Amino acid sequence: MLRSWASANADTLVRYLAAIIEGQRFVLDPRNKAAVVRLIVDHLKASEEVATQSYPAVLSSLAKDAAFDMEGFRNVLALRARFTGKDPQAPEAYLDLSYYQKAIAGL
Repeated sequence: MLRSWASANADTLVRYLAAIIEGQRFVLDPRNKAAVVRLIVDHLKASEEVATQSYPAVLSSLAKDAAFDMEGFRNVLALRARFTGKDPQAPEAYLDLSYYQKAIAGL
């Protein structure tokens, strides 16, 4: 996404990120296990048994509050630099977490 688009649509972007965070919080809340299993069944067309068995894997793949994995991103940039022969750029050259921070602050 372009920074110019993000700047021009900041409110929409912050609301979108807030919705993703709220959805992820719902999925990670153990009280919602039955609803999440039902979503897996309905939307992924899995059997109830497969959905129930998949539930722990779904949970383990999600970061709290949809947090960005900066260390993982740095590793990707380092690998990219290694294969291109160019110096790695700072992560901030590629992303702006201020919209995410505003979304978290508004929840």
